[in-house]
Parts: sequence; structure tokens; C-alpha cells
Amino acid sequence: KTERSEPLETLHTEWRGRVRAAEQAQKKMQRLMQKEAEAQEAQREMQTEEMVELKLRVNALQRAKEVSERFVEEEEECWLRSKAQLREAETEVLSAMASARHYEAEARCASGDAVRAQAKATGAEAARRRLQAEVESLQREAQRSPPPLQDLGKVQQSWR
Repeated sequence: KTERSEPLETLHTEWRGRVRAAEQAQKKMQRLMQKEAEAQEAQREMQTEEMVELKLRVNALQRAKEVSERFVEEEEECWLRSKAQLREAETEVLSAMASARHYEAEARCASGDAVRAQAKATGAEAARRRLQAEVESLQREAQRSPPPLQDLGKVQQSWR
């Protein structure tokens, strides 16, 4: 070999070494790119799964919100109905109380009337007993002494 071929060989060896180093660097770069691509793909899959999960959660929350809104509306309507029923019941109670006061007043009047009627009945009963006693007394007197017989003609004239 000549001196000339030695630098050429050295250059050639150096060149091969560089090519090999470049190929190895390229393979390393490809492996890194492959790993990065796989990591990105895994990241995308994970993000896609998270996105699906989040969408499901959003949908569930939306349904829960709608259900709670309907519940609140129903509760409000129920409360309004209850309030109206309470007002109705209060009106009925007030009316019943007014009627009760009216009937109490009528009962007091009727009681007064009954007391007066009882007093009159008692007075009438006392008068009846007095008259009865007087009649009985007159009958006893009449039985003790018979009255003189009057002429029937005179009695008839006195009636006319």
C-alpha cells in the first residue's frame, strides 16, 4: 500500500465510521420518533377516553339539572296549591266562625225565649192550680148546701 492509499483508506474508514454513526443516529432518531409517536398516540387515546368520559359526565349532569329543575317546578306548584288550599281553608274557617257566632246569638235569643216561655208556663200552671183549687172549693161548698131551685122561667129570662 502506498502512502496515498493510506490517507484514502483512512478517509474511507473515517467516512464509513461517519456513515455508520449517522445510520446509528438515524436509527436512534427513528426509535425516539417511534416512541414519541406511540406516546402521542397513547396520549391521544387517553385524551379521547377522557373526552368521552367528560361528555358522559356533562350529559349526566345536564340530565340531573333538568330533573332537579322539574322537581323544583313541581315543588313550587305544590307549594302554590297548598297556599291556595290554605287560603280556602282559612276562608271556610272564618265563614264557619261567623256562622257559629250567628247561631250562638240565635241560641241565646232562643234560650231567653225559652226562659220567658217557661216563666209563662209556670205562671199559667200556677193560675190553673189556683182556678182548680177555687173550683174544687166551690164544688165542696155546693155539695154541703144545695142551692135553692129557681124557677126555670126566670132563669131563661135572665139569659136573654
